[in-house]
Amino acid sequence: MIHAVREKALKRPYRLGSREKSIVRNRAEILRAARAVFSKVGFHGAGLEEVALLAGVSRKTVYYQFGSKMGLLEALVSELETSADLPARVQNIIERFGWSAVRDYFAEIARFWDRNREIMRALHGVAATDADARKVLDRHDLARRKRLTSFIERVARRDELRENWTPKHAVELLWLLSSFASFDQLVERSGLSVETAARVLAETSLVLLKPTYPAKKQR
Repeated sequence: MIHAVREKALKRPYRLGSREKSIVRNRAEILRAARAVFSKVGFHGAGLEEVALLAGVSRKTVYYQFGSKMGLLEALVSELETSADLPARVQNIIERFGWSAVRDYFAEIARFWDRNREIMRALHGVAATDADARKVLDRHDLARRKRLTSFIERVARRDELRENWTPKHAVELLWLLSSFASFDQLVERSGLSVETAARVLAETSLVLLKPTYPAKKQR
């Protein structure tokens, strides 16, 4: 009897580990499926049944993992950033100074928008008519603003911000220039390449900085 109980206890961690791996695997498959379905038919046109079918799981599993279609949307937005390690990479860039930091920041953000162009269009389309979706996107978009605020504060401390720009207004402009809407306008409607769009946005941002800011020298 004691031997049987001990054997059962020894086996339990293995079973729990397998279950946890299955949950993680299912979550990843559901997110991949949601990205594909939302990109194809839009958020409102998508059903959790379609997502579940494409992910190879039950509709109940989708609900268990994410709670609702809106919960799935929020998880998807988070996954887009974390899977590319975007926050950490951007943070490393903006901790530097000079033209290279500005240039590299816009190049990084442009590549991210390009990789996720279809899903971002779908998500922004939802947010235009759905207040809850707008809140989801706003929560994640504010993280970008927070990083830019830190960058501008450091630039201001170094007295490299133009006299007619306050740090608050400088952050607002950088936030606009680095948005998906700005990127999509240049690439989709103006026909610029991703690299050219990033350069245009970066060079436009130099209006915030004093002429002594080392732009040309570090190119």
